[in-house]
Amino acid sequence: MESEFPLLFEQFKHFYKDLKAVNPVKLHDLYHDKVIFKDPVHELHGLDNLDHYFSESIGNLKSCQFVFLDQLVTDEAAYIKWHMFYQHPKLGNEELVLRGMTHILFDTKIYFHEDSYDLGSMIYDHLPVLGRITRLIKKKMTNEQ
Repeated sequence: MESEFPLLFEQFKHFYKDLKAVNPVKLHDLYHDKVIFKDPVHELHGLDNLDHYFSESIGNLKSCQFVFLDQLVTDEAAYIKWHMFYQHPKLGNEELVLRGMTHILFDTKIYFHEDSYDLGSMIYDHLPVLGRITRLIKKKMTNEQ
């Protein structure tokens, strides 16, 4: 059986290119009903939970686009390095950038998706009080090396 992943992989990248323009029905085209989705904040089981997560998190964003930097793809897995450009009303008006990586496992659909990124860079660094503290800690760590 010839792998359907090249098409699935292109659909995956197209889906994440601009999350604000996403059609939630497309989630069902990409992900298995029993998908496991992990990121630094959540671990979700099942397509219904993933659908709810996307609906909630995308609704809170002003914008969210991914630019894919590098990828390693086999017949059953992929690792994709990316930059996410996003705006969230609670983090100010400027566009923020987060670097991360996604690991996916698949057969005819994606059944495992894990995002790895620095949660501090995504959220904490942009909060008024906590941001000053985290930047100070990072500066001290950098000066000590």
